[in-house]
Amino acid sequence: MRARANGYMGDMRNLTRDQALKILEADYWYGPRFDQVAMISHSVAAELCDTGVNMGAINPD
Repeated sequence: MRARANGYMGDMRNLTRDQALKILEADYWYGPRFDQVAMISHSVAAELCDTGVNMGAINPD
């Protein structure tokens, strides 16, 4: 679960919307640098982010 990977150790039922959005931004927006893509085309960056959310985050570790 991405929440655990981002340090959230509480009951998942108690994860707030704000916490979930911060995880989404870290893993699916800033992590793959879609914020930089958005400087050229926000619609393309949004589609890439949506695809990443649906397919899962990739960690090249």
